[in-house]
Amino acid sequence: GQLKALELGFDLPEKIKLADLKKLVSVHPAFNSVNKLEILGKKYGIKVIFIPKYHCELNPIEEEFWRCLFAYKSGVNYANVLKTYFSGKSKAKTAEH
Repeated sequence: GQLKALELGFDLPEKIKLADLKKLVSVHPAFNSVNKLEILGKKYGIKVIFIPKYHCELNPIEEEFWRCLFAYKSGVNYANVLKTYFSGKSKAKTAEH
């Protein structure tokens, strides 16, 4: 923590509150870069928000995955899990093993 802050040129007090640290970091150039995706989103009025890839609370597909897994674990067969959680849009036959 303290070493990284020094590498970025921050002179931190020994005991700094998180809110104060966030304010300090928010104006540092290393944390104010904008990438091509954000620029493109802004062009079309879309705010791009980056989240951790597989975060179970922030990524909607992860929530669906776990709901399916719990249903399957509780005895619902695979075909019904697909039908329940994916609207039965697939007309293909399902195979279980």
